[in-house]
Amino acid sequence: MNFKILVIQFIFQGWSCELTKKLMFKHSYVDFINISADRSPFYPWFLSSMFNLLLRVIPKGFLNLKLLSYRASNRSILLYHKLKKLTNEFNFVIAHTPGAFHSAYNFASKNGMKCCECLVGNY
Repeated sequence: MNFKILVIQFIFQGWSCELTKKLMFKHSYVDFINISADRSPFYPWFLSSMFNLLLRVIPKGFLNLKLLSYRASNRSILLYHKLKKLTNEFNFVIAHTPGAFHSAYNFASKNGMKCCECLVGNY
């Protein structure tokens, strides 16, 4: 069975950067799309962080699922906008952090794909 794997991941410039680069090199058969989790580029980080802070002062009961996702993590906003730009067709979408669940599910639903949320660790 032939298949293609695309991983969309957040990149940090701290201690994990070198480990991430090694994993990307080791799994060269995988296509990677990297989203900066740091303050560079500044503008997208700033906007997503400010929106995240705004949503944190609004009671959860007033927010829909999309906004709850944005409230959970400012990276959810960055992921949502990155997914909007994808044109590839996929059979299956997997998300493994709570901040990614809504964006992944929304992307899969709009494109007729199956979606799975996979919790790893303690959430």
